[in-house]
Amino acid sequence: MKGYVEKNLRKNETVQAKCHVTWTAFVPIIVRSLLTGGIGFLVLYAASEFVFDYQESMYDGSGLDYFGSDAFYDVSTFFSILLMILIVVSILYALIPIIRLVCIELVVTDKKIIGKNGVIYSNAMDVYLEKIDNFVIDETLMGRIFHFSTITIGTASTTMKFPYMQNAVEFKNKVMDCYDARKTALMKEQADLISAETK
Repeated sequence: MKGYVEKNLRKNETVQAKCHVTWTAFVPIIVRSLLTGGIGFLVLYAASEFVFDYQESMYDGSGLDYFGSDAFYDVSTFFSILLMILIVVSILYALIPIIRLVCIELVVTDKKIIGKNGVIYSNAMDVYLEKIDNFVIDETLMGRIFHFSTITIGTASTTMKFPYMQNAVEFKNKVMDCYDARKTALMKEQADLISAETK
């Protein structure tokens, strides 16, 4: 299955460089999901212990009678369902941003920059190099530690951000090289056209 870049390459257009999301971007996402799930589990465990102790103290029979009763079964079923919901939410909490990052595409060809981010609702960029107004690299403290940057590309009509990109400086240098080569080619085409018209 072709990706967004392959579908938007024109005839005689070749990819010069690709910028990828670094694998270290997944580390804080997974850690955040584990912490959220762990805190949720502790809260759920404390709440279940409180409810069980309270119901056992209010139960007319002995403790063994309570643990064999319908009341215990109902409460344990309720907390089991909550635990399953917590597990699903924790997985989705990590999975959704990971899918978003995996779906990011950013390349420079000999003529254009082609990029896409998003899954269900996606933003796309397909712009000639000479139309680019801004190319900004932002690097946070976490970015320095885990070696990633946010690339912001701006034109007269739109601005797009590509987070967690590795080798952003090398990619920017390649974009500038492609821009210079394209500018030279366009000037040569224009000179040849003028020369042909004057003959």
